[in-house]
Amino acid sequence: MIIDVLRRQLAHATTPSEKITISNTLAWELLDSNARETIALGQEALAIIRHNGLEDVLAAEMAQAWLNIGAGYERLAEYQLAMPFLADAAAAFEMLDHDDGLINATNGIGIIFLHIGDYASFLEYAFRALALCHAAGNEEREMVLLNNIGHGYLRQRKYEEALPYIEQSLVLAEKLHALSSQGDAHDNLCRALGKLGQYEAAVAHGRRSIAFYEQAERSAGLAEAWNSLGEVYLDRGEFETAVFSFHQSFQIAQEIGHRFEAVAAQLHLGKAWLAQKQYDEAKKAGLHALKQADRINSPALQYKSHYLLYQIACGLDDVAEALAHHIQYHEFVAVVFNQEADARKSALEAIYKVRQAQKETEIYQLKSVALEREIAERERIAAALQQQNEELNAFAQTVAHDLKSPISLMISFAELLHDDLANLAPETVAQITKSIYTGGYKMVEIIDALLLLAGVRSQQVTPEPVDTTAVVAEAHYRLQAEIEAKQGVITKPDTFPPVLGYAPWLEKVWKNYISNCLKYDGSPHHRTLGFTAQNDGCI
Repeated sequence: MIIDVLRRQLAHATTPSEKITISNTLAWELLDSNARETIALGQEALAIIRHNGLEDVLAAEMAQAWLNIGAGYERLAEYQLAMPFLADAAAAFEMLDHDDGLINATNGIGIIFLHIGDYASFLEYAFRALALCHAAGNEEREMVLLNNIGHGYLRQRKYEEALPYIEQSLVLAEKLHALSSQGDAHDNLCRALGKLGQYEAAVAHGRRSIAFYEQAERSAGLAEAWNSLGEVYLDRGEFETAVFSFHQSFQIAQEIGHRFEAVAAQLHLGKAWLAQKQYDEAKKAGLHALKQADRINSPALQYKSHYLLYQIACGLDDVAEALAHHIQYHEFVAVVFNQEADARKSALEAIYKVRQAQKETEIYQLKSVALEREIAERERIAAALQQQNEELNAFAQTVAHDLKSPISLMISFAELLHDDLANLAPETVAQITKSIYTGGYKMVEIIDALLLLAGVRSQQVTPEPVDTTAVVAEAHYRLQAEIEAKQGVITKPDTFPPVLGYAPWLEKVWKNYISNCLKYDGSPHHRTLGFTAQNDGCI
């Protein structure tokens, strides 16, 4: 037997690496038969890895140890302890591109969500694991996952939706000659078809399930199968056959120490006797179930036991006992609710941790690319700033020079007026005054140009089609007083072609262009505006 071989190998292992690998392999093999030893072996493997500083060298084995511990706790229904280990394992296997490990860890997380009643999250992880199996061509794991998905739908009482997945699982199980998995699929088909009222087909699948579990020597499955078959008989009204089936389940569960299934069988027996109004037998089964549920400290089975005893007391018209069991029933329902809430909280925290780890992995993988892009962007910005500073320096010098001339002229004329106004002829005063306001207008133009440049640098403008005819007309209108004062004549075509640009800036360009024609081109001020179309589409 492989477990015995692995135990001998572990006893003779000499190096830390050998001990870790064999411990992990043995732990996984023991998962179904001895979950507590699986946990202990996983913890031992982790201790050796950490003691010898092998976290980086044996990252896959460390992830497997986490998986073993998490899966072991899941088997023991210690979901809050299980979830962090499974989450760590999933994150590590994903980083390592380890398909089998990731499938097992993802499936384990999904199974916990199934147990705590978060069916949406269960299906999310189950389908994720199923996709990984399909991509890896792992039919054996795909077979198990299909059956799990079907079982998830059964738990939600969605029997029609469960059938296709269970049937696909059965096809793969038959192809792979997997006796135990064929038993699982037939058992789930028995439950689904029984709830859909297809009793003959349900009984046939139930009997096949029992046969396959017997061939596979899987006693735990056999106990569950007898319970499933008994429920079908009970729903069909065949009480004696149902009682026989539940007794079979109870005896097998007792023999293998499967206490949860033994309590479930006793509860089913109590329901069967209750349906026949055999209250003494029903009460005996109910009290036995409650005693076992108390012994294993299972609130879920405790509240089911109290509810059965409450129904029996109602049938016996024992109001006091009915009330006592009803109170106990609600107290244990509250305990179960709180436990499930804590388990959901723990699950969500673990999943958040997984997603954070995935984000950190993506950031790590993209870090060098992002750094290169950041450096290139900084170099581009630095070059642009340098060019901008050079342009601003040159512009500042030009502005300073252009402003100095009219300011100096204005100061000189103002001083002349201040010092010698009484001795100046009226014509001279008028000429000096005109020179002063002409200098002022020149300064305004320079400042406008400066503001225009500042606007160009600060505004984010998207070029768009501009009606050039309207822009030129507006500029011409705004300069009308200046044109008349200069006795100028501006001739222009009726229309201009549209261009790409920003209308306010283009208007200023045309205004400056026309104004400069009037000021600097001499007399007479007669100018013609126009355009020439080029082959490249520009004008």
